[in-house]
Amino acid sequence: MVTNPEALAFSSSMPMLEPRPKPRKTGLTEIRDRTLGYLEVKDLCETIGPYVDAAKYTCGAQRLFPREFVARKNALYASHQIDVSSGGLLERVVQQGERAVHAFLEESRELGFTIIEISTGLTILSQAAKCALIRTVKSYGLKAKPEAAMTYGTGVRGDEQVKISADRLIADCVACMEAGADMIMVEEEGIFQYVKERNADLVHRLVRTVGLENLMFEASDGGTVNWLVKNYGPEVNVFTDPSRMYFVATLRAGIWGMSDTFSRLADFRGEAG
Repeated sequence: MVTNPEALAFSSSMPMLEPRPKPRKTGLTEIRDRTLGYLEVKDLCETIGPYVDAAKYTCGAQRLFPREFVARKNALYASHQIDVSSGGLLERVVQQGERAVHAFLEESRELGFTIIEISTGLTILSQAAKCALIRTVKSYGLKAKPEAAMTYGTGVRGDEQVKISADRLIADCVACMEAGADMIMVEEEGIFQYVKERNADLVHRLVRTVGLENLMFEASDGGTVNWLVKNYGPEVNVFTDPSRMYFVATLRAGIWGMSDTFSRLADFRGEAG
């Protein structure tokens, strides 16, 4: 854990934009935990860990492992102030009924999960049901992170996509925040991915209506991360793959970037006065 910026390598010759101390409210980076082993998580925490705020289990992978292993790995994340997200598994559980939901939330809390993602990519839920899930998750002392998406399905492309309108997406986000959501996970499909060009107008409307601090954007490729930071600065919240983490961290710090961001990033927090 970085506690003294002066202890960082080359601090006397290479300036950088310092991240806010943990726990941060903005400038968050969440990564996919693609069934990482305990030693892999240990290495990640000891290297890039100070710049990671959350890790998300994907594809319901936690169901594959013994409770002791999941709890031990989650405790390691917690020791480095990294939240742990359940990923989209709840949308499978909710199909089993309300008792299953409560059992899932209880065990998630016991195992050290701190964020429950409320996905609706495959499961059909009304807005009222989604909001009820948010309130229930909060009642367990867990963070509720509902998913917002322009398309439905897993990895669907082209004509197979089931699309919704921008107005409906924004209204869904507003309703989720009013129900007590801690943050909205904005899925990249239909916005940054599987489209001819990025849906910049929708992103700008989301930021204006919901607030940048309340949105986390899925960004699997470096070009999307670069676009988000270029348009919204280093305080934008990003969900990406661990392989992109070094680029995300150096981009936020103003150390590295692409042709349109390299050596151009600045920040002002109004704190020195």
